[in-house]
Amino acid sequence: MAETDGAAPGTAVETHAPAQVSAGVAVISDDAVENPGFPPFRPRVSDIDPVKERNELAVRLGADAATDPAAAEEAVRLWSDGIGADAVLITADTTTNDPIELAGALARDRGAVVAVGAVGMNVPRRTYFGKELRFHVSRSYGPGRYDPAYEIEGRDYPIGYVRWTERRNLEAFLDQVAAGRVDVSGTTARRRALWCAVSKSRSPGTYSTRTGTA
Repeated sequence: MAETDGAAPGTAVETHAPAQVSAGVAVISDDAVENPGFPPFRPRVSDIDPVKERNELAVRLGADAATDPAAAEEAVRLWSDGIGADAVLITADTTTNDPIELAGALARDRGAVVAVGAVGMNVPRRTYFGKELRFHVSRSYGPGRYDPAYEIEGRDYPIGYVRWTERRNLEAFLDQVAAGRVDVSGTTARRRALWCAVSKSRSPGTYSTRTGTA
């Protein structure tokens, strides 16, 4: 299993539009779709979740398809013209090995599986070796996460060496929200007020937060 290459947010990883699945699991396929403001190709995305309401929400938020895990293999096979998903993103939270096994079944030959959520990590060798799948564990937020010098002391990484840090990833996402390209209204469960106060005892750029009801 080889590690996946990093890619900047908002850029195309391949010259075709890959098919992805989010699982709980997401699937991406190879057809090109016009999307003004973005590169000329964007991934086709399918959501796989055992909760019907979440699948319905995924479609409302832009997923091209959504299905239950029990029907996922056949759905992805038909949806991808028998090829399978170029990438499978696992966002589930479970101690079972089911998501990682399903991801391997959904991925195409030499495809990629990315574990974002906390799931069982007993990778089935026969499937992953047989397809020569790339498996990658994604740490939250990006470079800088869990680094006290970065998160607590405010020591940034030079952009010439680390283009997409934890802060720059969040900035890019918030830019997309501000521009109306990402709509999070459908995923809002509750709202809370947030205040930020600069602490003079810490390095410039660091802050402390407290929350209160809106």
